[in-house]
Amino acid sequence: MSRLKPPVAARPSALLRARRTEVLAPRAEEHLFRIADVLAEGRADGGTYFGSTLVTFDLGRLGVEHPAERLLATIEGSLRVRLRIARLALEDVAQRHPDAHFGTATLETRFRAEGRCLFADVEVEVPLLAPARREHG
Repeated sequence: MSRLKPPVAARPSALLRARRTEVLAPRAEEHLFRIADVLAEGRADGGTYFGSTLVTFDLGRLGVEHPAERLLATIEGSLRVRLRIARLALEDVAQRHPDAHFGTATLETRFRAEGRCLFADVEVEVPLLAPARREHG
């Protein structure tokens, strides 16, 4: 009769793994947004604003020689860049509806690269709420 091996303690897998990534330096981010072209369109329909914002970064204007694909993953993974792009899209809504109060916005952001240009496409959906009434008394 063969003997069974004794139980072995299982080692939990590592919770975090080391990963080498590139990040966008704050100064580089400032340069990117300085050259950004913003194109926005949208309309209100039934108490909700639906819009689209395109942010274009032409790396040629910065004198960057390598293709935009090299920066694409870095830009996509940057929370600061995503927040700034979201603010650009929401600023457009605020300018179009200066007297409105807004509900919670839903944003969907997609990034792509072509040649020396990076593009961020933002789809925006924002509930437009009635302005708060002032109490007299």
